[in-house]
Amino acid sequence: MIRATSPVRLLLVGLALVLLPAAGQAQVWTHTAHTCVVDEVHSSGQAFTSTDSLRVQRAGTVRARCNVTNPMDDGQSPNWGVLDIVYTDPPPAASNEKITAVLWRIANDGSFGLPIVAFNSDSFPQAAAAQMQSVEFSHVFDFSEAAYFVEITLTEHGVGLTGTPRRKVLLVRLRPIGPR
Repeated sequence: MIRATSPVRLLLVGLALVLLPAAGQAQVWTHTAHTCVVDEVHSSGQAFTSTDSLRVQRAGTVRARCNVTNPMDDGQSPNWGVLDIVYTDPPPAASNEKITAVLWRIANDGSFGLPIVAFNSDSFPQAAAAQMQSVEFSHVFDFSEAAYFVEITLTEHGVGLTGTPRRKVLLVRLRPIGPR
């Protein structure tokens, strides 16, 4: 018999207090862009990953992929409906200089890829300072039947006056619809 003040009972009560509130909380997936895998085959520019961002080192296009994992330990679908991206996109820019991010679903048998949502920096005001913009979507994630990744593409035709790239992506995030 376990006494009311036994260490085992106190441990169980403590775990319950910690774990139960977390069960009802929204799950968020965040990935720093500099840790995404650069796709050398589909990149014409030279990628540069610093300690905080993914950039194009020379004029061209860089494409990188960020693997999306399920933060739900019980295997349930996370209730995501927003793709956030933190980036810089300073003016002036040529009409084809931009940042895009596409959330993809790939079936386990590899038979097809399905774009779920796409972000395009041309849809938002340009700014030299880092900004977070969001696009909403509707999708039921099923990690037992598919894999997911975010593909980031940066297109840069020049560099700033200091010789550093102007456009950069700092992070991508999937979260439920609602306040940030």
